[in-house]
Amino acid sequence: CASNLAQYQMTHSQFFGGMSGVLYGMFGYIWIRGRYDAHFSEDLQKNTIAMMLAWFVLCWTGLLGHIANWAHTAGLVAGIAWAYLDRLLPGKNPTQKHVLPDKQSLQYLSTADMLKLEQQRQWVRDHCASATRNQDDSVEATLRNIDQIVLLHHDKPLSKEDVHALDISFGDALAMATGASWATLEDRNGRTPVLYMPGATPVVFPVNSVALWLPHQSQKTIHQLFHEVAELMRSH
Repeated sequence: CASNLAQYQMTHSQFFGGMSGVLYGMFGYIWIRGRYDAHFSEDLQKNTIAMMLAWFVLCWTGLLGHIANWAHTAGLVAGIAWAYLDRLLPGKNPTQKHVLPDKQSLQYLSTADMLKLEQQRQWVRDHCASATRNQDDSVEATLRNIDQIVLLHHDKPLSKEDVHALDISFGDALAMATGASWATLEDRNGRTPVLYMPGATPVVFPVNSVALWLPHQSQKTIHQLFHEVAELMRSH
């Protein structure tokens, strides 16, 4: 309704119709939500995203004739805004995300997987301040190392790869505290490390708690985050 209203307000013509604005709203929401929510991360293939964006641009060129471009635009913007708003709303707990994948997609770590994880763990150890660097791999030492790195980079954003390394170390601490095991999920995007709680139907937890916590770190400490996620995992 909002997308059609935008089309009318911008063109002052009632000669349009359809659900394309709504579809672009759904697309925008799922696309952005999938970037931080494991429940949505597999809902859109990369070629679908590329096709939707290419079609959006092509329609604006005018080569396809009269298209309700303002409806598309309003729907897309509204969907994206809604996805970001969902992330920021109080009570939205980004750590309480788990997935139940097809068992066939859950695989043991390969040698290459293990080497990559160890490289990321070492990055965390090496990037603590020399005075506080701790090679101990206990839960408490791991959390202190993560906290130290975040504090050292308070005025300089960490790269996506650096944040992932912090998440791997955080995952190690969770595994020690809960009895979870490391595995990988293989999909069209490659192999993704995950933690899983064994059982008749394994419960799999994405390793992204630190990445989701960083924008909200003023609301809880790394230790509070750890205890929250560990308790969630034990409850499953």
